[in-house]
Amino acid sequence: MAKISFEKRFLQVAVAHLAFHLLEIPMGIMVTKVLLLPLLVAFFLEKTGPLRRTEQRWMLVAMLASWLGDVLLLGGDQPGLFIAGLAAFLTAQLAYAVTFSMSREKQKGLVISKPWYALPVLALAGAVYFYLYPHLGEMSIPVSIYVLAISSMVLSAVNRLQWAGEKSGPMVLLGALSFLLSDALLAVNKFVDPLPLAGFWIMLSYIAAQYLIVKGCSKDFAVVSAEASAESAA
Repeated sequence: MAKISFEKRFLQVAVAHLAFHLLEIPMGIMVTKVLLLPLLVAFFLEKTGPLRRTEQRWMLVAMLASWLGDVLLLGGDQPGLFIAGLAAFLTAQLAYAVTFSMSREKQKGLVISKPWYALPVLALAGAVYFYLYPHLGEMSIPVSIYVLAISSMVLSAVNRLQWAGEKSGPMVLLGALSFLLSDALLAVNKFVDPLPLAGFWIMLSYIAAQYLIVKGCSKDFAVVSAEASAESAA
């Protein structure tokens, strides 16, 4: 019997999770949500091998922090758990930003060499925050800090386009933008007005974000590992 890759297992659980949202089966939603990031971590390790590089370790930190955020947000509307979940995802955003900022070639990056590329990201993040602001109340400061963190993550994804591979660069950037979309949907649903099928759309964009980021970065790390192996054999 052929072995099923962790990538396929992740995608199967992701489809099941989204189906449970549409069917409104809370237990299925909870169980599959808890499984998503561990399977993504397994897929990442399967593709990249031992954690020899600093970037790989930061990726692992980001995924584990995301998993912690997923678990904490299962607490629903409990304020303490929501703040803790927000802190976990803030850690994940910063860890992803650090990962994206590391270049093997020590190049400056697209945003550093051409700062105007940052303007669309800053405008988008600013528009989302100012739309939310009248509804945030005492959450305005935590949410503003989080917006800065996710903006830095998206800007780092734009920046790495300078040195990333043709597939990896756009893939990771699309993942970062999907993360921003997911968080924007979550915030609007929580602070402004409930959205129709909110859980489905939030998780669809979130799953796409994590998958695209991890798959894109895995491509780069796999290339690095292959080059390192070739150098060792030479």
